[in-house]
Amino acid sequence: MGKIARPKNFVQIAELLEELPEGTAMLPLVEYLGKVKTPESRNIGLKYLDGPARGRAIKALVQMKATGVRHLVEPLIHDRAPTVRKQAQRAMAKPPRLGE
Repeated sequence: MGKIARPKNFVQIAELLEELPEGTAMLPLVEYLGKVKTPESRNIGLKYLDGPARGRAIKALVQMKATGVRHLVEPLIHDRAPTVRKQAQRAMAKPPRLGE
């Protein structure tokens, strides 16, 4: 994956995510959230754990070492999508990849 934006572009990316309809066009933008290790980025990433971007959201949460989200990611190890299951299993692996 190429570079989408840098952490300094977070405000623009967050606004764009709010405007885009849910779908595959926003998948790289959801993954971008992992570059920004802030509570706001974490909260935006959590919104995507229910939809088609859930695998990318898990990846972003791991990258930012989000805390307090293990209990939300753990059920996704049984997801119907193999890629989501794989991301969730990696996130739950020892040593902890998600903050407690």
